[in-house]
Amino acid sequence: MASVLELSVGLLLLGHVVGFVGLVRNLRWLAWGTAKRCRSLGTQSVCVIVPARNEATDIGACLRSLLRQDYSKLKIIVVNSY
Repeated sequence: MASVLELSVGLLLLGHVVGFVGLVRNLRWLAWGTAKRCRSLGTQSVCVIVPARNEATDIGACLRSLLRQDYSKLKIIVVNSY
């Protein structure tokens, strides 16, 4: 009969294996060229709300990343909350 420690280690190992398989699947998707990915039709608008509080050093990189999206009807709203 397996002890609680052996059972816990087995479940932990199983969780790591499942996580590794998910990582490999995601890396395969990231390796697809942008030409092979589905392009948006641009018929629906998307609004991204960025809550920002004391983010002066990081907000620039975040906004540049959002502005590089190829979605034609993208709205970006930045909220500086106090």
